[in-house]
Amino acid sequence: MKSLWILLVVTAFAVPACKKGGETCEKFVERSMTCGDDDVTKMTSTEKSQFKLMMEGMCEGAFSNEVGGAEGDTKKMMLGMYATLRTKATCVAAAKDCAAAKACDKLDN
Repeated sequence: MKSLWILLVVTAFAVPACKKGGETCEKFVERSMTCGDDDVTKMTSTEKSQFKLMMEGMCEGAFSNEVGGAEGDTKKMMLGMYATLRTKATCVAAAKDCAAAKACDKLDN
């Protein structure tokens, strides 16, 4: 699990300057911040800012399939993670409320 978080953080900073995912990512990040679990609500303002930046980078990376030069199994894992994230971001962005957004969590499985 620790290696997945490292990968996510690295990916968040490896995203190209152009924003992919546009409004879908904006809505996904907003819902992640406002409809998040207790861990999000307990974050300090600095932690929330960093979490938001990471979520934006992950979502944009998912829509651009940015792999930062990764190859082989690592690239395959990243692309699979991105496919899941795109599906979840699209679901969350279309959700009408927090309950509907939380229902999108089943897409992680």
